[in-house]
Amino acid sequence: MVAHKEFELRKQAVLRGLASDEVDKSRKGGVDAPIADLIRRINSHPEFYTTSSCSGRVSLFLDQPCAAPLGDDVPDSSKEKVKKGGDWIFVSHEAAAEDDVVNAVNQRYAAHQKGLLVFRFEPFILALECSSLAASQQLVTCAMASGFRESGITSAGKRFILAVRCSIRMEVPIADEGELLVTEEYLRYLTRLANKKMVLNQQRIDRFLSTFTATVEGGLSSQSVQVPSSRRKAASGFAGLRKRQKMFSEVADKLLSSLEKRQQSVLSRIGLLESKSGCTLISEVQDDERYQQSAGSRESYFSTTFVVQRMTDANRTPPVEVSSQRPGLCAASFVISGEPPEKLFRWGHSTCALGDQESGCNSVLIYGGYGGPERHARQNDLLMLDVQEGSLRSLQTVGSPAPIMAHTASRVKDTMVVIGGRRDPSCVLNGVSVLDLKTFEWETPVVTGVEFPPRHRHSSAVMGSRIFVYGGLNGSQPLSDLHMLDTSSWTWSLITCGGEHPSARHSHSLAAAGGKLFLFGGREGNKVYGDLYVLDLGTLRWNLVKAGGRPPSPRFSHTMTVVGDRHIAVSGGCPITKDKDLVLLDTSTLMWARNQVDWPREALLVRHTTTLVDDTLITIGGGAACFAFGTHFSPPLKLSLKPFVHSDPSLGKKLQRETERPSHVEKEDEDRKLLSWILKVDSRVAKQAKDALKKLAWLDLRRKSKVSEQRNHVAFPIIESAASFLSTHIKAGQPSMSDEVPSSYPEVCNHQLNEVENNDLENQALRTLAACGGEVLKAEMPLLAKQCCSPFASMEGAVSAVLEQNHLPKSLLQELPKKWERLGDLVVLPAGSLTSSVWSSLGEQVWRAIAMSLSANRLARQASVAATGTRDSQLQLLHGTSGWVEHKENGIVYCFDATKCMFSSGNVSEKLRIASMQCRGATVVDLFAGIGYYVLPFLIKAGARHVYACEWNPHALAALRHNLRVNGVEDSCSVLEGDNRCSAPEGVADIVSLGLLPSSEAYWLTAVAALRPEGGLLLVHENVKDSEEEKWTEHLLMSIRSLATSIGRVWTVSLVHLERVKWYAPHIRHVVADVLCKQYDG
Repeated sequence: MVAHKEFELRKQAVLRGLASDEVDKSRKGGVDAPIADLIRRINSHPEFYTTSSCSGRVSLFLDQPCAAPLGDDVPDSSKEKVKKGGDWIFVSHEAAAEDDVVNAVNQRYAAHQKGLLVFRFEPFILALECSSLAASQQLVTCAMASGFRESGITSAGKRFILAVRCSIRMEVPIADEGELLVTEEYLRYLTRLANKKMVLNQQRIDRFLSTFTATVEGGLSSQSVQVPSSRRKAASGFAGLRKRQKMFSEVADKLLSSLEKRQQSVLSRIGLLESKSGCTLISEVQDDERYQQSAGSRESYFSTTFVVQRMTDANRTPPVEVSSQRPGLCAASFVISGEPPEKLFRWGHSTCALGDQESGCNSVLIYGGYGGPERHARQNDLLMLDVQEGSLRSLQTVGSPAPIMAHTASRVKDTMVVIGGRRDPSCVLNGVSVLDLKTFEWETPVVTGVEFPPRHRHSSAVMGSRIFVYGGLNGSQPLSDLHMLDTSSWTWSLITCGGEHPSARHSHSLAAAGGKLFLFGGREGNKVYGDLYVLDLGTLRWNLVKAGGRPPSPRFSHTMTVVGDRHIAVSGGCPITKDKDLVLLDTSTLMWARNQVDWPREALLVRHTTTLVDDTLITIGGGAACFAFGTHFSPPLKLSLKPFVHSDPSLGKKLQRETERPSHVEKEDEDRKLLSWILKVDSRVAKQAKDALKKLAWLDLRRKSKVSEQRNHVAFPIIESAASFLSTHIKAGQPSMSDEVPSSYPEVCNHQLNEVENNDLENQALRTLAACGGEVLKAEMPLLAKQCCSPFASMEGAVSAVLEQNHLPKSLLQELPKKWERLGDLVVLPAGSLTSSVWSSLGEQVWRAIAMSLSANRLARQASVAATGTRDSQLQLLHGTSGWVEHKENGIVYCFDATKCMFSSGNVSEKLRIASMQCRGATVVDLFAGIGYYVLPFLIKAGARHVYACEWNPHALAALRHNLRVNGVEDSCSVLEGDNRCSAPEGVADIVSLGLLPSSEAYWLTAVAALRPEGGLLLVHENVKDSEEEKWTEHLLMSIRSLATSIGRVWTVSLVHLERVKWYAPHIRHVVADVLCKQYDG
């Protein structure tokens, strides 16, 4: 009651201020006209009052005080007070006139030459106080439904402060220290863009007013709201604005035409300069060697580069002329029907063809990426474009992953396999998601084999049931590894290759054709590559190929598409130049051929996708975000490749992909994988033969030795060069070792034998092997899934090497921990392990060795949780620079800073139990949400309708919001910051979780009050001595019954289950009591 009286007093004071004739402390001195009716309605409601507001504004802000006073010619109504740190020199709360903005810059900024002048658009913002948490929640729901997605509640003591806001703001520097940074035309463009945002802003305000009237006031419907005259006038102004915006494209065309004429004039003058000075203009900068060396240093997407080369009279060429010849190919735009075409405005997405061998491929699937209509964001929708009819449909899927970009999607039979990608800058993925193209259901397979590091902006290519993945970015680190995913067994393999290996890179392209992988371009730091590598999958050797013809310029973020049986097409990429050719590689002759393409002017082929459907190349998306030019998306395009039908008969009917290889070809691949050279010896000499093969390094360690059924022979897998040598020197089980090496013996084995013959021990091994005899033949010896070496053995070996290098005793190996915890790529050693001064003296050397031996990028040591109210983690990072990790459990992603937030893998059983609960439609209150330990299983797996998550640790709050977003459930959770005894809702919950250890008893009353009046389920966590479990449960039930009675609730209280989660300490167990509260009927 006291809190409500204080609320009323504060509200009355604010309303008296609004009714007063005196100006308030805001810049305008009062409420903005476009939102006056909204403010009046909110303040008329007994549960709310507004504290500050702005309807949205277009402004010019100077970040330093004016050096000279504003002139007297400025109207009094427009004069501003000089404020510390900066001031506005122009403000409009309606659509701004372009001339007014230009005049303000030219006249008022020129009067005082100092400071940074910024053009701003700031959307509607409203701050208000609510009388209760329930009222706050009702209003924030109303605001978010109206488009104000950044709205939120802050609890300050007993007060509930609500902010209504959105993110369509804009801020662009236009002048600095007296120098204009932009042209007048660009300033006018910014004004038009801001006015467009003002229209969207007003639409959201109108929706908010209608929703508030219908859902909060409850008296009037949205149709009965009377729009005040001030807003009708504003709407009229916006209608005129839309007419002016339609004229913009015509004006832009005229400006571009004028620019082209000026460029023609410049070219003619350059030609005159060439004739006098003996210089010539290199017409295509990508052919210049200096450009290839420095292309990576260009960070802007938009650049014009002229390279002048000194030439002698003997090799002087005429000035470059602009050709009037029309390009050989012409790209056409789609006429999209069905879904809005803006849904295709995206980049960093993936596409694949959809169809079968009977009907052919006539559609393209589009998944993920960044962009979309209205507010640009990462997407997780699935679209289907019919390339013949131009119809666009949004497909409904089951179990769609969270929004993602910079991934790859590969068509394998009747599935689409998505690998890696990025959910946000701090969340790079290594997972595999599979979409069934018949049922359109997503699943996450259990993938075994080697660990696949997280990455995005990588590339992939399909051959049969295998997907090859090369490179990409792991954080800021480019990768140079080649992995293979076998989709028949869902197994990752790291492919070790010989030859000239490509360097680490990202944003490159990879294609599979004719049993080979073709890799082109990419970027590493400031280097942009234009090299072509070919990997023969039979020999597993990379070759750097100097293909003939006219190769593509160095580039990244381009595409490479297999065209028929002979060609691979390269299109687009960055840096952007006037070179917009489609460059085709003939894979049989390794010759490049350029084909001029007339792309539409609005095409921006960067981070786009290309898919071949029948004989047409379909280009989806692409674009760029630039500080100076804003965000631009490329429209969907189609390019007919019929001119190539005569040179490649396979083109024009069906899309031939590596996924549709004949079954006998895949059978041959499997046979090659199973067959191996072996040395078959008598079991009585098997030990001596194996030791000799080990000393000579002739064992094929990828395969396992085999004992015959009669156990009289042992087959050892050996490498091919050893088989060639032994088959010559051992005949049918009899030794015939000669002193000379035959001339037909491969050079590599000659070299190997020469080395071993210079070593007495290995000479002995050769004689032993000869004495053992045996038979060399080919037999079925499957590849091992992975090396038979335990993680502890790997760590022991790595640390042993460090100790030996530093002349320390091997007895220290006894101190190595036998267990540890893995959180993403961070390994956490137990508290107290390796803390002696010896290990500290080794420092980074030993920490790095342990991390690498366990296939981790970082290493840390566990510590006790801080004895504070927020229970911060005190984990010590030993190797690595950041504690932020991505950890996956049960298909749920948990991201957090392990050095600041507590995380216990021992609670996995409880999280699995929560995930298995039937909570569909239930409302849950989690009083100790943390990073979302139980919030996420409730929402993602158990099907809860809504969760109220209470938390007061700022680090955990940041991680919680991040995790809700990356798992795609942020709209189903309300995050309540602060002490849950103040912030927790009352009377709303079906389930309340109390996950605080060692005890949550101080919060039992808050939990009881949060349940619905008719009752619900309490999940009470506690550390209990094993001999006192029954005593504690009796105390718990009695306390809950008493607390419920104290707030007027008559319940029957019973224990329905006691979950024993883990041992917390000797004889102390972490338990969870499921307490059912039901309204008493008697």
